[in-house]
Amino acid sequence: KKNLLIKNIKNDLKRMNQLITDISNFTRLKAEIELEKNQYIKLNDFFNEIPRIFTNNNKGLKLIFKKHTEDFEILGNKNKLIQVFINLIDNSISMSPERSKILIQLGKVDEKFISIRFYDQGKGVDLKDSEKIFERFYSDRQENLKNHTGLGLSIAREIIEHMKGSISLEKSNKSDYPGACFLITLPVKQ
Repeated sequence: KKNLLIKNIKNDLKRMNQLITDISNFTRLKAEIELEKNQYIKLNDFFNEIPRIFTNNNKGLKLIFKKHTEDFEILGNKNKLIQVFINLIDNSISMSPERSKILIQLGKVDEKFISIRFYDQGKGVDLKDSEKIFERFYSDRQENLKNHTGLGLSIAREIIEHMKGSISLEKSNKSDYPGACFLITLPVKQ
């Protein structure tokens, strides 16, 4: 009983530490968004940088990037946009089976906006929770809850909205990727 109690206390402490770190990062992020300078980001070049961050994911997932023929530029903070990609890819990794794929596709909505869709092969998210998942501390995870605090999607939305864009969950239109599909729209440089 004593060993079980100590193990449970260690797990609770680890979870609280993770929660405190994530809350601190979220608070700092909100301040940084206001203070940091934006720059023009060429999205095809940006897409080339992202795979280097995820070279050693422990589930052997494959990242597939589909660029657009046009090299769109957006105005934003590159480091914060990287954070959005990290949060969405980490989310997909945690919800997908081993050796599956994540597709990130750049598209054009119209003359003023581009789209970035994140498709995965996980179990997906119920569309009735499409707004709830962006709330701070919300998680619908049954397993591996102790490693996630429910702040990743909230942080992603905060960053994207600051860049005058939007992020939402939609039904996947690709049969090869029946899991979650996140859609980001951002204004493009005119």
